[in-house]
Amino acid sequence: ATVEVTKHELPLEPIVLFPSLGGYGAQFNHHLYAPITQPWMPPGSYVDVEEKVKELQPQLVRIFYNDNWEENIDGTHPEWRDNYASFVKVVQLAQATGETIDVNYQVVANITSGKRTPEVAMHAFANALEDLVTNYHLTNVQWATVANEPNSTALSLDQLIALNRALHNELVA
Repeated sequence: ATVEVTKHELPLEPIVLFPSLGGYGAQFNHHLYAPITQPWMPPGSYVDVEEKVKELQPQLVRIFYNDNWEENIDGTHPEWRDNYASFVKVVQLAQATGETIDVNYQVVANITSGKRTPEVAMHAFANALEDLVTNYHLTNVQWATVANEPNSTALSLDQLIALNRALHNELVA
């Protein structure tokens, strides 16, 4: 059956659950500027992407960091320098738009060194965070998190705890 819904059938008074909204978040692609992102498109194809991102005005931005892609930990990414440069440029874009930045160590989607050697992986991650803040002055990097979707079965609770403790120790050091 076809049902027609018109403005006369909608409630007259809106139901407001929250009187105000503090904002919303977005995830930026850490490989936006890397060769891996749509390699069939010529450079400069995203001429207005930065302006569009700025118009969105998210208050919190999550950006992934993957030690395989950004640091070539597993030895399968000879283009890792381009990937890391893209990662930095994306964090710079988030900084330029004034958002609070959460850099998330992406460990769940694949088998990274973090699962095997948390101390080594978190040392590299902490170095990347330090590089962003110290060398690039990206002070909007306020959060660092470990594992996208930590409630999945890709990581055991013990692995997640080991990664977080190792990151804490590296950041303190």
